[in-house]
Amino acid sequence: MSKGGLFDDDFDNERPLTIAESLQKAKAEKKLAGRSRGGVDPNNSANSELLTIILDSQYVINIADDKGFLFSRSRATTLDCTEDTISRMLGTQQHASYRQTNYINCQFEYRPLNMAPIFSHPDLQLPVYNTYRPPTWQRGHYFHGDPLPPAPSSPPQIYNDFLEHLCAGDKASIEYVYDWMSTALTSRNRTILVAIGDEGSGKGTFGLLLKELVGSSNYIETRDEVLKRNFNGQLMNKRIVYINEVNITGDSEHNRLKNLVNEELIIEAKGVDEKTIDNYASIFLSSNHLNAVKPTPSDRRLSIIQLTDRKLNTTPLIDRLPELYSADNVGPLASWLLARKPAHNMLVPFRSSRYDDVKEASLSEWEHYLVYEWTATRVGKFVSMQAIKADLKEGMETTKIPGRVKIGELAKKYAQFIEFKKENGVMGIRVLGSPTPPPPVSSVVPLRAPKV
Repeated sequence: MSKGGLFDDDFDNERPLTIAESLQKAKAEKKLAGRSRGGVDPNNSANSELLTIILDSQYVINIADDKGFLFSRSRATTLDCTEDTISRMLGTQQHASYRQTNYINCQFEYRPLNMAPIFSHPDLQLPVYNTYRPPTWQRGHYFHGDPLPPAPSSPPQIYNDFLEHLCAGDKASIEYVYDWMSTALTSRNRTILVAIGDEGSGKGTFGLLLKELVGSSNYIETRDEVLKRNFNGQLMNKRIVYINEVNITGDSEHNRLKNLVNEELIIEAKGVDEKTIDNYASIFLSSNHLNAVKPTPSDRRLSIIQLTDRKLNTTPLIDRLPELYSADNVGPLASWLLARKPAHNMLVPFRSSRYDDVKEASLSEWEHYLVYEWTATRVGKFVSMQAIKADLKEGMETTKIPGRVKIGELAKKYAQFIEFKKENGVMGIRVLGSPTPPPPVSSVVPLRAPKV
């Protein structure tokens, strides 16, 4: 790259500037050719109608939202916003033909699975600048074509030790988490990884590990407000979405959660028209509350792993946390995950024994009574709807009795114990068995512990 531009020559050893920083520096050097139109703040690129930046007084790039127009004059220096690959394309010999015209149409697209900073649009035959920002371990391979380190035969031991703790030694959960992480790197997961248990167990630590794997620009940690409000702009162009402190009860919130694994996402940001984008994200969800989500019998989205009840800071792992995020370990882990062939069918949700805990905790008071108390004395019997309602009214001492639809939905959840059917023209429940009574309802949902 030529000297005296917006950056020094060594791209990899100096932090790239943002659009706002580039504009500020360009203005100071009197190299700013234009300003945003319509009185829009030039430091707010997301809301700018148009930004014009001169690079070395040779290249001018007009950036409007996620599309751009590149005006070629001579040779560019490095520009970084999300478009930091522009100068790499312009500075390489194989793309010299692009530089020979005075005017080039181009597009900016987020394509994390396309390992190229610049590629041709398949339909329009235009250059497309990949706005994907690779994690540290992937930069040499992505920008320069350097080979990735060979995959080790097993992951660094720190990750085995950490997942052994996090999943309470449950081998099936550990293997599934590795499969899920592998799929998150090679494509994306169609089920949501769910970790529910006591605070301080290591859920957030696992989220930070995922951040190191995909890179900070491809990762977002957010709260469940994203499921309760219309605006979800923070989910745009991410590989991992970590929703922390989840506690949702409504059907609409659960539907929004399930929609996060669709092939496309509808992104709505305040003051901006909604847009539909391709979905590259894998979703990780955690909560301290067993009743944070309500799995249904037909659920195909929630993969609930086993989780420890032991706090991370009471284990020897607390002194080894830097090993989790060390580049010396993250790189080999990534190579190992990329080479891993998942044993689990990743289109089918994983269910550990924690799934039953979550299902039980999501029961309302009448559901808990019907499943765990009422069935115990009626195994092998058929009970009509009329008799069921009378039993609930007496046993619950309430007049708020559920109807046929609610009782039918409960029967689907616990089909191994109760069958909702018609016998001799009468609708009711055939009691097939009774589950082992869980702890009382009041103790099923753990209280939030103080942060440590």
